[in-house]
Amino acid sequence: MGYSVSSTVLLSRLCVQCSKRVLNDLNNICSGIRTALRQPDPY
Repeated sequence: MGYSVSSTVLLSRLCVQCSKRVLNDLNNICSGIRTALRQPDPY
């Protein structure tokens, strides 16, 4: 019983870390797209 609880806690922590990484990647992609859209500006 205790093992399953600890394993679920570890899994939830891993999920949180993975989601944070995915959010960081999405933010980087969005910022890259924004800068790419700004660059063709003649001004």
